[in-house]
Amino acid sequence: MFEAALTLFRERQPDPEDVAAAMALSGLQAELTYDAFPLRFTVERYTRMVRDRYM
Repeated sequence: MFEAALTLFRERQPDPEDVAAAMALSGLQAELTYDAFPLRFTVERYTRMVRDRYM
């Protein structure tokens, strides 16, 4: 069941490029960038975050 819900969630997310294009078409300035940086958590903290449904 979780996998089906995750698949449905992924399918229904708008493409970031489409969002940026729609913003630009409406007269707003839009720029799409991706940043990456490392994160480090203890196992205890991460499991607490998941349990608290941080996402």
